[in-house]
Amino acid sequence: FQRRLFQENYVCAFRWSHPLASDTFGINEFQAADHLAIVTEGSDYESIDKIIASKVPQRKIGLRVSHFLSTGYLLRDTDLVATIPNKLAEILCVPFGLMYVPHPITLPPTDINLLWHARSHRDPASQWLRNLLFNLFTE
Repeated sequence: FQRRLFQENYVCAFRWSHPLASDTFGINEFQAADHLAIVTEGSDYESIDKIIASKVPQRKIGLRVSHFLSTGYLLRDTDLVATIPNKLAEILCVPFGLMYVPHPITLPPTDINLLWHARSHRDPASQWLRNLLFNLFTE
């Protein structure tokens, strides 16, 4: 089961002192960058990655990871650029010395959903937690 919490847009994130960092980070800077790719099979991010690949077929992937958890550390300590959700970029900026800019490629927003297994669907504790999370994070 799933329930939509909010929609999210993607941005380009990188460290403040990145050689390509500017307020006018555009498609040329995006093409010139080495990228951190987050490979999450079967997710909306996979379709985002395919759109990017169709627009920038010669994109240089410097590193592939399977989740967003290490993004802050990897961007802080390298010259990689990552396409990540806006809210994640907001969270990572201050503690990791990052900045983010609008993505130079028009990408569709993605739904952020709360997911749960059928066996916990009718469990009162699970229902309480889902409702709490929905009330806290829905827009």
